[in-house]
Amino acid sequence: EEDISGMPHGSEPAETEARKNSREQVKVYICICNGLNENAVREAARNTTPETNVIDLYKSMGVKPQCGLCLCEAENVCQNERQAASAG
Repeated sequence: EEDISGMPHGSEPAETEARKNSREQVKVYICICNGLNENAVREAARNTTPETNVIDLYKSMGVKPQCGLCLCEAENVCQNERQAASAG
């Protein structure tokens, strides 16, 4: 039995390569106040020393934390990026 899309009932259409690639490139915002997404924080982590704390990491991007709700997540992303870089 087919559904309204013409696909067999219960089957899912194959994900297109373009959709898969765009989904993989989506990065969440870490800091809404400053508009920093995960890519920006990861890049800053790669461009600073491992001793750089998250406040100084923000300074390296030309901003400073506002409300502070993002600091733990920014620190986690930064640590993960640095661990990945040291492992590779």
